[in-house]
Amino acid sequence: MNTTIHTPITEWVDLGQADREGPFCKRTLWTLISTGQLPAYRPLKKKILIKRSDLNKLIESRRVGADLNKLVDEVVAEVTSDARK
Repeated sequence: MNTTIHTPITEWVDLGQADREGPFCKRTLWTLISTGQLPAYRPLKKKILIKRSDLNKLIESRRVGADLNKLVDEVVAEVTSDARK
């Protein structure tokens, strides 16, 4: 008999959970929903739900490219300026 209790991570999060778990505050989430950038669902009168996968896709779509040479130059400049002090 298996007595292990599993707490499943649901596919859905409400705005409060998304605010606590992710990089976006509630206000930003509302803006993303109202502009159509983030799909949201209202199965109950007051509860707004978001699919975790939609939230993850949005985060992944905001990836910024990094110029590795620029980063190295900035770090070297910072280290050398600190060494001169």
